[in-house]
Amino acid sequence: MCQADVHFSLYSSKKNRKPFSRQLQHLFCSGQCAAGFKNFISWQDLNDRKKNFITDNSIIFEVCVIPDISDLESDALNNSLTEVRFRHTYKNILNMEEPLTLGPFIAYDLSWKILVKPPSIIIPVEPKAIGLFLQCNNEIYSDTWSCRARAVLGICSRIEKNDETISRTIEHKFCSKRNTAGWDSLVLWKDLLNAGKQYIKDGSIIVQAYVSPEEFNLCAYLSVREATFWFTVNNISTLNEFQSSLPCFIANLPWKIRIGPVKINGQKSLSFFLNCNETNNLTAWSCNADAELRILPCNDDQKPFTRKLFPRIYSVGHDSWGTKNFMMWDDLVNPEKGFIENDSVIFEAYVKVID
Repeated sequence: MCQADVHFSLYSSKKNRKPFSRQLQHLFCSGQCAAGFKNFISWQDLNDRKKNFITDNSIIFEVCVIPDISDLESDALNNSLTEVRFRHTYKNILNMEEPLTLGPFIAYDLSWKILVKPPSIIIPVEPKAIGLFLQCNNEIYSDTWSCRARAVLGICSRIEKNDETISRTIEHKFCSKRNTAGWDSLVLWKDLLNAGKQYIKDGSIIVQAYVSPEEFNLCAYLSVREATFWFTVNNISTLNEFQSSLPCFIANLPWKIRIGPVKINGQKSLSFFLNCNETNNLTAWSCNADAELRILPCNDDQKPFTRKLFPRIYSVGHDSWGTKNFMMWDDLVNPEKGFIENDSVIFEAYVKVID
């Protein structure tokens, strides 16, 4: 079970307008695992053009969850689940062309997934093979966590009462920049098609992962006071609206990178801001923090483009800090400047909470 504060927010497309928000407190457990509002907002208000909730037949809806974790619960959390065996049946394997992600499943409060990679049809490679990988916390783009784990990945025989698998064992320290481990060639395609082994039945296979992580300190992860996190923006040359990263929790508050194009004196510039707990406008909170905003270069020999922010007390109504003219847009998308590759740019924020 977990007691949590939950903030639901519906965003308006109109600049500087606060989102429509409602919040609740709930003790989530096996018998009461869902909480929310059946009448969060009337359909009439949602469609009201003056409120600007709908743009291009789409809405922006956000949920921020802040779990209440006391010190007395730390031992139980740190030993919540030591090992997991996860199986998934993948159908239509013979027509598989794109990598497929299976999961997630939970071990030591981390999210794990299996990635199945088919033989390449773009670059012919002989002999053809199936790849199998394990991903951990694939959506958390920050340096606030790491977990060493031992895992056995495999494909199971479809013959009843036959425990034979094609498998390999890996040991890997998973972290945000190294969150995937496995093999491009777990099993040759001809071996997978071996009728005697019956790994394929009715065009489907059973993929299995047995994961045994070492201890992961969830309380330390949630109460971290200093961290770096990043946000990769794809197709940036055609970006015409603001985008925000997933939250990174620092001092148990959600922090986000927010970037977008703006025009200043007729010239297009990059707006780059750091947002803290932006949807929590209903309760009093504050956080004094030092921060630095960066654009990472494509070449390791090149220094990032950096701007240091003055220390600031973030609070309700003052939850954002940055600059509208971080870099000229033409410089950002110019390959010769070294910050764009494959039409993608990586933005980074460093945050240190000051006591």
